[in-house]
Formats: sequence, structure tokens, C-alpha cells
Amino acid sequence: MKKPVAFITGASRGIGRGVAIELAKQGWDLAGLSRLFDEKNTESGVFEVKARAEEAGAKFLPLQGDVTSIADHGHLLELILEKYGRI
Repeated sequence: MKKPVAFITGASRGIGRGVAIELAKQGWDLAGLSRLFDEKNTESGVFEVKARAEEAGAKFLPLQGDVTSIADHGHLLELILEKYGRI
């Protein structure tokens, strides 16, 4: 059976970060959205969350964008469906 996949907005901090890490621990794969996107920053932000999720056994697709931008929606969904085939 395939793991469930969640799309977490605001995955780099706060509630979004906490939800992403907990879902990873519960066996979900994730796509995590953040407006700030620095691949070299593994101490905080979406790439720190990616590392934590992967330590828990999850796949994690980091995405850059803004959920308030309607123009970003289609592209973000395409990337998630391309990676996982579902949400």
C-alpha cells in the first residue's frame, strides 16, 4: 500500500513545521511549501524540516512558492503529482 501524501503550507516554521514532522513520524510522505528557500540552510527552514522528515522515514519534496498566489497553485500541484502521483 502506498503511503499517504500531505501538502504542508508554511512547512518551514511554526505550526506547519510541527505538522510536517509529526506526519512524517506517522508514516506520511510530504510536500512542504515555503516562501523562503535556501538549500544551504539545514539548521532552520524547509531544508531542516526535510532532514527531520527523512530521518523519520518519509520522503519530502521541498517547494518554493506562496499559497496566496493563485498563479503558483497549478505549478505546485503539478510538481507534487509528478513526484508522488497523489495528494
